[in-house]
Amino acid sequence: MDLNALSTTEKAGSGFKMEIVNPATGVPTDASITIVGIDSKVYQEAQHRIANKRMKRMNNRGSLKFNLTSEEVEIESIELLARCTLGWDNIDWEGSPLKFSLENAKMIYSELLWLREQCVAAMEDRSNFLGG
Repeated sequence: MDLNALSTTEKAGSGFKMEIVNPATGVPTDASITIVGIDSKVYQEAQHRIANKRMKRMNNRGSLKFNLTSEEVEIESIELLARCTLGWDNIDWEGSPLKFSLENAKMIYSELLWLREQCVAAMEDRSNFLGG
């Protein structure tokens, strides 16, 4: 078995176009988000960025003890997801088209937990990055 045939790194970096599903009905919408996978370099770099920030804060406090609140963990997870988002289609916010940007990605992921959950599930599903 050639394990390289199962490598997801390159395809994970190219992104997966995830259909957004209505959380109330389970029906796909006409909106989508393109997101990288957890094996991508983008994801790995974003993870390192967050870990390095934590270590810097720990070092600045001059202690091995480091208290991280659940709110801080949530902010970090939103930051990670936003950095792993490559773009979107047909997303409106308050009646107007929402232009893709890192800040807008952070905003929608902060506001819509169900959307965050759908994106994380798509990122973590390696079959999305293996092709047919």
